Amino acid sequence: MFLSEPALAKPSSSNSMTIHVDRLVQIETGGAVIITDSLRLSATKNETIGPLRGLVIGLPQQYRGNLFYYFAYDDAGRLSVKANVDLDGFYGIDIEFREAINLAETDSYNFSVVYVFSRLIALSGERFDVVFPYYPVADREVNFYNLTVILPPRTIYVNSSLPFDNRTVTTPLYSYQILNRTESNVGPFTNQSVLITFGHSGFPKRFFLVDVNQLERTITVDPWGSLLVSDFYQITNEGESLSQIVFYLPINASDVSAQDVYGSLKVGAEPEENGNKPFSVSMREGLRKDDRVKLTLNYRLPFKKYIRQNGFDNYTLALDFLNLGQYVARKVSVEVILPEGARSESKTNSDYSNVTRFHNLNFDLTYRYNILWASFRPVSWVGLSATIFSAVLYLRRTAKPAVVAAPVTPVPVETLRRFVNAHEEKTRILLELKSMERQVRSGKLSKRRQRLRRVSLGNRLSTLQKELTGLRSEIGAVGGRYADLMRRLEVAEAELETLEENIQRVEARYRRKDLSAEASRRLLDEYSRRRERTENIISDVILRLKEEIPP
Repeated sequence: MFLSEPALAKPSSSNSMTIHVDRLVQIETGGAVIITDSLRLSATKNETIGPLRGLVIGLPQQYRGNLFYYFAYDDAGRLSVKANVDLDGFYGIDIEFREAINLAETDSYNFSVVYVFSRLIALSGERFDVVFPYYPVADREVNFYNLTVILPPRTIYVNSSLPFDNRTVTTPLYSYQILNRTESNVGPFTNQSVLITFGHSGFPKRFFLVDVNQLERTITVDPWGSLLVSDFYQITNEGESLSQIVFYLPINASDVSAQDVYGSLKVGAEPEENGNKPFSVSMREGLRKDDRVKLTLNYRLPFKKYIRQNGFDNYTLALDFLNLGQYVARKVSVEVILPEGARSESKTNSDYSNVTRFHNLNFDLTYRYNILWASFRPVSWVGLSATIFSAVLYLRRTAKPAVVAAPVTPVPVETLRRFVNAHEEKTRILLELKSMERQVRSGKLSKRRQRLRRVSLGNRLSTLQKELTGLRSEIGAVGGRYADLMRRLEVAEAELETLEENIQRVEARYRRKDLSAEASRRLLDEYSRRRERTENIISDVILRLKEEIPP
């Protein structure tokens, strides 16, 4: 709705302004749909119009739940926007101009509105259906309307609910199709959707319908001049079965590796795209629809590219990369681990929601660190050893030999390996026990065979639990971050056990009809969310320990 006053007004039939809209719809590789409306407002010849302070345009209400992110901008930068403004029953977005626009003086005014949608695409056999709003919603006529749809690379147009002109564009890396349709004199408050069906155009397949539920980025500053990055992903496959997923890293990333909870995964470098370096990560098993995977990407970045030295002991870590590529992420967290002895002068972690490639997640962290600290530890141990040696010689002359405590050493690699292997075997056994319960309920496994197998697995589980308890104590005794990791793991596993018992209790109460279906659903949803968070903590601890185990 076009405004000359801050308050909303009723639709006007005035023809004093001409509206030209170019709508660009981009279907992203990960499944997001980005709609960009480029609007040009101009005064109709021989007509006058008052200054415009802003406008409200909108979407049909059925797309409100799919709207992931939105913003508006003109040639000078971002504009102020406010959503959920009533537009005669439509979902309105109020856009405030930088200053009042006098079209009689400026001839025309150009600006754009960007909408990022999720879950507008559905798998249909071996093809994909995408449904999106055909027109922007306005309170007056749009004089000229042009729609352009860009399909994902390596896909092909199949059909649509409206006719389109289409052409193929070929680049050195891949080809893609562009659909186009033009109309004039689109009426006010026009509500129409369009369906487009597309499919893969070759192999390997490069369209992934996935949901990045979570990304946790941990950046470790190495005092000797390295920047180590660990990206923990939790991803749900919402499309067809996947054998690999492509991730986008900074162009200067090196030493790239990937792991899931069971070990290393195969990583392959892809040709550079738009200043990013794609890497394909092969799944251990085919990722079927609705399957969820947790994995970690580890890589190294050049120290001097991202860290600026401001003085002798003053540094700034400037994080200007996210590299989601064409994915969107529901939760993103960034944590920086500084060298021992460093003192941060700002926050070392941040959390974000509904993150897209349009977000500016610059994360500047200033800290103080004396480079001599890195050499202090080994020098101090030499000095301490010399002091202890002198003291021992003296005590030998004056008293009985004294026992000198050895300095704490890191955890032996073999101890870490035994702990991780035992923990992974325990996880596999627990999963098998759950699987057997489901098979018994569905009639695929007899209760007799379940009992026999459960006894065998239970004995092995008891042995593993004793082994893990001893290894956990041994690792935690080292102190520092090892003690913290073991403490986090112990608390998380206790919480997980409690949640599993609570879920079983709710299911039993529902079967006895002590709980209504609605109350049961609410409790199970809450327990499931907490279980998911707890499982993420356990996965994170195991992956961090794995990073210290050589292949």
